[in-house]
Amino acid sequence: MPNASTTEYISLASPTVTGGGTVTFDEAVNVTDYDGTFFDADNSGTATPGDYWIYNGFTYSGYTVNVNGEDYAAFEYTYTDALYIPHNGELSADDFTSGMAITQDADAEVANCFLTDTRIATPEGEVAVQDLKIGDMIRTESGREIAVKWVGRQTVSTRFGAAERLMPVRFAAGSLGGGLPQSDLTVTADHAMLVGGVLCHAGALVNGSSIIQVPLAEMGDRYTVYHVETEEHEILFANGAMAETFIDNVSRRVFDNYAEFEALYGDVPEMVELPLPRAMSARQVPAAIKAQLAGKIAA
Repeated sequence: MPNASTTEYISLASPTVTGGGTVTFDEAVNVTDYDGTFFDADNSGTATPGDYWIYNGFTYSGYTVNVNGEDYAAFEYTYTDALYIPHNGELSADDFTSGMAITQDADAEVANCFLTDTRIATPEGEVAVQDLKIGDMIRTESGREIAVKWVGRQTVSTRFGAAERLMPVRFAAGSLGGGLPQSDLTVTADHAMLVGGVLCHAGALVNGSSIIQVPLAEMGDRYTVYHVETEEHEILFANGAMAETFIDNVSRRVFDNYAEFEALYGDVPEMVELPLPRAMSARQVPAAIKAQLAGKIAA
């Protein structure tokens, strides 16, 4: 997915931005163990007006601050007098001094959002899923390099339908064991991860702590998900973790860009699913896998 999450933020109390491009404030405080998600409202890959953090009450201020050679987006909250700079542990309150430089930028490349998308392993390294194109090669769990047949794009509206079905699932870094995923990974609830030789739907692995359903309040009115299709059903690497490629038990017609697939391929035979067991609910997850994950999967 094109949205990214963070674990900490710096709060700048009572900030004032001067015309000379500096920001003064009363105090800088770092808050840790705080899970927040960025939302790239226009899928631009940069921080632009309308983008927000956590939910649409925290909006991109239009300003960035440069810390240790990197630009970070600052966010404003509707109900407080502060600026918020989310990050993943690389900053501290000591990095911020009243009177530091601040830049107005309506289309900013920043270190703290919209760049850490779901990373798919390719022979040349990891590539953000939305940047994959037809014909690009990706690495599979079997050790082969195979071509992308199509990347389906689906806009999900959170205004209608069963909330639980719409809620995506976020895997915290390391939640699948062995340090995987390497960074937080968010997928749809019915997307399967390969764990202990079983294709386990993400929703079946939710434990309320390291693997959670993301509240729809964090997702805004809509969000976009991407589905990587290859000629056959395969296992790829997403943020280092093993996940399935698209399997057509969901119609391609639900994708925003279905017309592209139809123009390229027309009618195609049904895909053959990998010969692996599948756990679609928590009670179908084998006890051995629960033990493998050291009790992280709820019974």
